[in-house]
Amino acid sequence: VIRISRNGWHTLLNFLFHTGLTFGVFAGGINQINLPFVCQIVGILLHYASLSTMLWLMFTARNICKDVSKDPIRAQERNGPAQTHTKPTILRFYLVCDGIPLVIVGVTAAFGMDNYGSRDGAL
Repeated sequence: VIRISRNGWHTLLNFLFHTGLTFGVFAGGINQINLPFVCQIVGILLHYASLSTMLWLMFTARNICKDVSKDPIRAQERNGPAQTHTKPTILRFYLVCDGIPLVIVGVTAAFGMDNYGSRDGAL
């Protein structure tokens, strides 16, 4: 039986979802250079999905590292006062992994939609 924490489950599922989104948008939109607006939308979605995938991968690796590096003997012997630091909540993962790419892509698109899409003569 493979045991996985709640945070690990969320990060793994979101990493897989955003990886699939990246591959799906790339596969479906790679040949859409004839329609400039569609090409720009594909570029925006690819930018967002790839940034989000990398951040979810970072949190997945962080959770795996924390789970693997726990000392089970020390954790059982600890009968002291309750821990004062708070555990990271799942909401923080979503805010970082979905919010930061959204801000980056939004600012990039706001400064110029010419940053996305193909140039003339790209064929």
